Amino acid sequence: VTIFHFANNIQYVPIGIVGISFAIAAFPQLCELANGNHAKKMSNLVSQTTRTILFLIVPLSVTFLLLRAQIVRVVLGAGEFGWNETIITADVLAFFVISLFAQALIPFLVRIFFAYKNTLLPTLVALLSAIVNIGLAILWSPDYGVVGIAMAFSLASIVQCALLWFMVRMYVKDMDELRLLRTVVIIIGAALVSG
Repeated sequence: VTIFHFANNIQYVPIGIVGISFAIAAFPQLCELANGNHAKKMSNLVSQTTRTILFLIVPLSVTFLLLRAQIVRVVLGAGEFGWNETIITADVLAFFVISLFAQALIPFLVRIFFAYKNTLLPTLVALLSAIVNIGLAILWSPDYGVVGIAMAFSLASIVQCALLWFMVRMYVKDMDELRLLRTVVIIIGAALVSG
């Protein structure tokens, strides 16, 4: 439990800095555009903010993945926290990092629903995600231990992000996915080269 929480706290730093910050900053403009029925401007804002979040979070994900043992050692490696605990925490952190992009996008996607005064759909999606998380954790934890719980958490986060993305299309018809896809390919390529 301690290792899970330590790894979760470490992986939440980029989410708090990038995902939460952009979601909070974009929310007033989301509300203004939603109330004014500015579909094209809303589409541009959603596309631009999503690309910006991914531009920052993907390289951070690669950095956290490659330097996870060093990060854990610097943050936690004192006192009774030995090398074995560092390795286990780094392994758990690696599986959390896989879903950093989804965890960073979820706060922004949820605020799009809030801008349209819909709190029910994101709540239902979060509930479904929690059920997936619990089910997979029960399934994987006997074989993989705490790493299995992190795997379940990451997969549930990706499911939640994907469901929110497709449901946002009810409000934002044109999500500019082609441009987003091109940007994501460039970002991933650059992040892999830098990694």
